[in-house]
Amino acid sequence: MIWREIRILLFISHQIDFHYRNNMNRLLQRLRGSNFSSLFIGNLIYTISQWLIVVSISKLGNVSMVGEYSLALAITAPIILFLNFQLRNFQATDAKNEYSFKDYLTLRIGMLIIAFIILISISILSNYSFHQAMIILTIGLAKIIESISDIYFGLFQKKEHMNFISYSMITKGIGSVLVISLVLYWSQNLLYATGSMVIIWFLILVFVDIKNQSRFIEEKNKTQFSKSNILNLKRLLQMTLPLGIVATLDSLINNIPRYFLERVSGPEYLGYYSGIAYIMIAGGTFMGAMLQASSPSMSRLFHSDIHLFSKKVKKLTLYSIMIGVFGILISASMGKWILTLMYNREYGYFNNVFILIMIASLFWYISSTLGAALTASRFIKFQVPIFLISGILVLLFSFILIPRYNMIGAAICIIIGMMTRMIISYFCLSFVLKRESYTKASSVVLSEN
Repeated sequence: MIWREIRILLFISHQIDFHYRNNMNRLLQRLRGSNFSSLFIGNLIYTISQWLIVVSISKLGNVSMVGEYSLALAITAPIILFLNFQLRNFQATDAKNEYSFKDYLTLRIGMLIIAFIILISISILSNYSFHQAMIILTIGLAKIIESISDIYFGLFQKKEHMNFISYSMITKGIGSVLVISLVLYWSQNLLYATGSMVIIWFLILVFVDIKNQSRFIEEKNKTQFSKSNILNLKRLLQMTLPLGIVATLDSLINNIPRYFLERVSGPEYLGYYSGIAYIMIAGGTFMGAMLQASSPSMSRLFHSDIHLFSKKVKKLTLYSIMIGVFGILISASMGKWILTLMYNREYGYFNNVFILIMIASLFWYISSTLGAALTASRFIKFQVPIFLISGILVLLFSFILIPRYNMIGAAICIIIGMMTRMIISYFCLSFVLKRESYTKASSVVLSEN
């Protein structure tokens, strides 16, 4: 009887594996048709999945768990982002193949080792409980695994195989939600849930990303950890360091108020704030896809026709304003109902915070558009002081507003930071456009003479 049941189970598992492989192959074929749409779908599902994780923790756990999870993300994100140096973007645009895949992977792993040492030091030296410190380290491990996958994504992007990226992100996103929900429901322990997510992400790295990388024969031998070209790594580090600074400052602008809120009001209010603030990411996903699709054409127009470049930037800015205003109107008219539906009744009491977050989103979308225009015009150096000034103002106002106004103060700090970033970006872009117009006009006059 037992052997008969085992044979039946083996037959069922074989059928499930067969249908799963066929369905995933069909999915990959569909995704391969359009690099942009496949990348957008992957990013969208992954973003929704990250939000569903917060929802699952709030529904299956409690608001304090949401605060613990958000605090761990707020601590790990700036460190990981800085030491990532945006290597994927640099790698994907390395058209001259100045650096090998091994160079990118070696630098990434070296920086991630430093990042984990920093996270261990923060966990030991800070006054966090042992439970909270372990959650920080667990989330840090998950982000480290994700950062290694990111280098493989850079290779796939360079080879224009966005379907590999999309499949990995979809699998990672859905797998994360399922495993965290199941483990949290079973154990009521956030540490167990985040630990299970680390295992899932590691399995996806090994059996999806590394396996797909092996399809590129010319890159296969470059992943061996032999003696690296130290000079190449040094040059690569110098080239990408400013990108790391910008990414870190961007993360800090959003996370500085959370640090203050956790210290002043505790993890419960941080949980409410983080759940509400995550909604602005939904519009950010759409904006990101729109700007990524428009960046190549903006770059070409900047060098060929500055008038059309300016016209395109104005059109994209108008779209970003429309999306931001729509978010504000929705939060003002249906915010309480949306928060109650997405989380629970307690969140609905903080609709005023939701409205302020949506106002901050409006400035965020506009400043992102202006920042994309600066990047397309290759004036990246302007972005470091822009983010630095915005970050300093957020820090100063967090000292003043959050102890007095709690979550409302945190939301106002984000508004100040995003508005500052938008205003300075506007003046920098105006300067770039005027200088470029003057340069081209001078070239025409010289050519006529």
